[in-house]
Amino acid sequence: MNRKSKEWCRKESGNLGTVLLIVVCLLVFACGSPNLTLAAPLGGLNIGDEIKPLGKDEENEKEKTPSVEDAAVSESDLYIILHDVHEVLRRLKLDLVDLRHEANRRQYKSANVLDQDLQVIDPWSSDTPALLAMAGGREKESTLLPPRPKFLQRSIASLEQLVPELDELLNRLFKEEEKQGLLMDSQVQERHRNMLNLLDQLKSSLAGLKAIAPKPANLSLRDSSASFEIKCHDLDALCQTEWSKLKLAKMTGK
Repeated sequence: MNRKSKEWCRKESGNLGTVLLIVVCLLVFACGSPNLTLAAPLGGLNIGDEIKPLGKDEENEKEKTPSVEDAAVSESDLYIILHDVHEVLRRLKLDLVDLRHEANRRQYKSANVLDQDLQVIDPWSSDTPALLAMAGGREKESTLLPPRPKFLQRSIASLEQLVPELDELLNRLFKEEEKQGLLMDSQVQERHRNMLNLLDQLKSSLAGLKAIAPKPANLSLRDSSASFEIKCHDLDALCQTEWSKLKLAKMTGK
């Protein structure tokens, strides 16, 4: 480095040191002055501001003010209940399908092509109708199998839990509609009566299934389960109508 370059570097270093000294002095002056405050980056607070706790009145006022989320949840209570009603009915129908399966089980047999001996078709084949075409046509070879008590009791125990839950949900639905001041015209009232009537029929069907459970005849179990399932479908359809009416009332304000 030549002589001129060294002198230029020395001069610039001195200027930089002067600038840094001025900045430090300004900061010290700002922090030590009682009248000068620095703006906070967020919230509008200054360094010199004192943070005071909320008084009781302010806290109570804050608690009383409903948030946007709370209002949204309250508005959708009816839809949440209807979601749950549909889910309970879906599970009821699955249990009833299992009961019908127990009532309709058969032990299929088919003739061996080589030695004409009857062979038992495995249980998995009963789910594939095309494989049952080879089954023997004689009734005594495909008689109904008795329902298995452990699976029968499992399905009925599930029904015993779900029907009271459905009863509670429908009562909550009607009370929530009344609380929200929905217009109850003659069609809505008629639909509610039909829903409660179907609920009573489900309770009666459950009592009937429990009565035949100890020694169920296959045909009685099949018919009772099928009738029970149809009533669940009918109630589910009414709940779907209820959902549609609520959506329409929300859009039209009527």
